[in-house]
Amino acid sequence: MSSRASSPPFRVVEVDQPNSLALPSTDHILNFTVTSELEPNSIILEALLDCSARHFSKGPAHPFVLNWSGGEASYSKGFEGDGSVWSVKISLNCPMNCPPALPSGPPPSFNGLEKSLNEQVASCLLQSGLRKAVEVAFVMNGSVLPRKGGGSHEPMEEAVPFSSPPSLEKTLTVSLPPSLVQFLPSKPSIIASKSGDVKVTGLEVPPGVTLIVGSGYHGKSTLLRALMSGCYNKVAGDGREFVVCDGFGVRSEDGRGVSRLDLSPFVKDLPTSGGERMTGEEFSTGEASGSTSMASNVMEGIEMGVKTFLVDEDTSAANFMARDGRMRALVDEESITPLLYRVNGIRNSLRISTVLVLGGNGDWLDVADTTLMMKNYNCLDVSEKARSISRTFSHGHVQYGGRGVVHRLDWPFQKVRRIRDIEEIGDGSDARLTEDLTRVEGVFGADAIKRGCVACVNYLLRKESLAENVVEGFLERVEKLEGVRWRDIAGDDFFASRPRREEIAAALLRRRGLRMAVDVRQVVTGETEEEKKKREREAMLQVWEKRRKTKNNNP
Repeated sequence: MSSRASSPPFRVVEVDQPNSLALPSTDHILNFTVTSELEPNSIILEALLDCSARHFSKGPAHPFVLNWSGGEASYSKGFEGDGSVWSVKISLNCPMNCPPALPSGPPPSFNGLEKSLNEQVASCLLQSGLRKAVEVAFVMNGSVLPRKGGGSHEPMEEAVPFSSPPSLEKTLTVSLPPSLVQFLPSKPSIIASKSGDVKVTGLEVPPGVTLIVGSGYHGKSTLLRALMSGCYNKVAGDGREFVVCDGFGVRSEDGRGVSRLDLSPFVKDLPTSGGERMTGEEFSTGEASGSTSMASNVMEGIEMGVKTFLVDEDTSAANFMARDGRMRALVDEESITPLLYRVNGIRNSLRISTVLVLGGNGDWLDVADTTLMMKNYNCLDVSEKARSISRTFSHGHVQYGGRGVVHRLDWPFQKVRRIRDIEEIGDGSDARLTEDLTRVEGVFGADAIKRGCVACVNYLLRKESLAENVVEGFLERVEKLEGVRWRDIAGDDFFASRPRREEIAAALLRRRGLRMAVDVRQVVTGETEEEKKKREREAMLQVWEKRRKTKNNNP
């Protein structure tokens, strides 16, 4: 082992005095260099840049570790002694009203910068490793989920720490560079070995349909909001650093625009003010209703390739979520197929899981794979009790697939998992797009992310041609920062953060004035029309046979 092995893997070796660009007292440019034996990747560069911004200036106001336009990091390879070394040059552009707080101590102290850099890199690599290790979500034991309130990102003081139900508790292992292990936070649920293997214990949400139930103010939505934030790496002290979930929030967005989207799995035969009927196969509107906006969000999420839908009953359209037997008996010509009927088909055909906060409709117990109950901010596994209740309320009724009275429909087709191309660009404003983004659950909280979304949409429409697959190509380049610099996209906005591909896509699909290409889809079963009729006829015969047996057993 060389002498460098016992030293911090990331070392600050040089800090330049800030200087001004073209005009006097406009912006302060601070450059410094970090050396490392570890080859930098996108996670490491984002962690270094974000930590530097928070150390030298006021930095981002949110806890998310993101690539922001006020700074830039580049790296090169060299040699030192008997081995190679990587040199990372970091440049911070601090606006004139936020001059950098210069370090007073000589290298390597820099007022704790070096220690902070190593801690943030170690934490971000562990968070990213956990995110790759799970299919749906993971919540570490001891995490602090509640916030102070009032839109604050700060953790609530004296909050009940999260603890997994024993039946769902898992220990995940993530491998880190051994030299970084010493910089991980000291927590009972994190056990690290000198070899670099890190074991983290907590709740692993299983694939399928997961319900989060409980009384009001007991922590249901708090848990869901923590999962929504799990797509980002977070800074130390947030409390949710090791809550990970690569999911996308879905909610009702009355008034959003939709362009030529295939909603046929959920919407059919809609009336229009002119007396004509409109199918859901090529749905367009400038003012979507609650139900059609939610259907659009689900279908667009499928386009984006999301792994998990995150839904809160409180922010959803009631008629899109479920319809009970009495309402079906009263309204026999319903144009909306509820998500309740489709959620199992989405999982079975597309391998997309759903996590749903539920408080008012017990029909969902018929389709759930896992049911969690939040009680006084404690998480309990009540899956078996939920299945028992479903069986009790289904007794004496026709059941579907041997369980529950709720229809569980197959997913009708396989969408191509890519964002549709743009056919025409019409008028649209940044102000309206920003307003529309405030209601998108998938664009989580931070104003900097919304600004980044608007910047990406404008750059795409301004710089890219309307060629085939141009949207997917652009999203991939921004995600990997290949062939494009984030500073070029954000322009003069120093506080715009680089969004995820799902967030950019959500912004693009809400931009007014765009005419999108028609959906491309493929039939899942590949069956002919005659085979489909035969299958439906056999399924109906099975239903009537079960009904006949039920009547005979209950004279």
